Amino acid sequence: MNVFNLNKKIIADYSSFLKSFLKISDSRIRLFVESELERGVLWPESLLQINPSYQAGSTIGELCQQQVLHERCKEFFGDIPLYLHQEFAIKVAQRKENYALTTGTGSGKSLTYLIPIVDSTLKNNPDKKSVRAIIIYPMNALINSQFKALEDFRAGRDFPVTYAKYTGQEKEELRQTIRDNPPM
Repeated sequence: MNVFNLNKKIIADYSSFLKSFLKISDSRIRLFVESELERGVLWPESLLQINPSYQAGSTIGELCQQQVLHERCKEFFGDIPLYLHQEFAIKVAQRKENYALTTGTGSGKSLTYLIPIVDSTLKNNPDKKSVRAIIIYPMNALINSQFKALEDFRAGRDFPVTYAKYTGQEKEELRQTIRDNPPM
């Protein structure tokens, strides 16, 4: 596929579609609109960005086999492949060392802390009722997307690691329930 030819075809198709609705009686206005459309005022210059290819790492299952992760991490997260930067971050977390991970959008940064939290909970008396981690996000939108991701991983299964969303969006009744019966 030639991305530049695709771009030209999309613009031509959209232009044709748009022009099919234009029925301008006044010749001066019609000429002006046609001139502006020909100049391309409705479609700015295309932006082409290359998405970096992140180096592949181990799968969660492989890290479980190597006893880096608790065997039930695979049950929760599935045997998903990780990028090498995720694997490195997980191993740093295993050593209880601090780390900061900076990488591009869509590179799986959240898994570099979610996996170690679940792993640590599973390895350290998961039946004991106690809060193991608090994750603070700057925006409710991030909280909601991460909560949905956790729900997707859990997929309705009963699992010893629990979690809850505690924001101003939740009703006071739910927040009180969380305080009375915190996730573990």
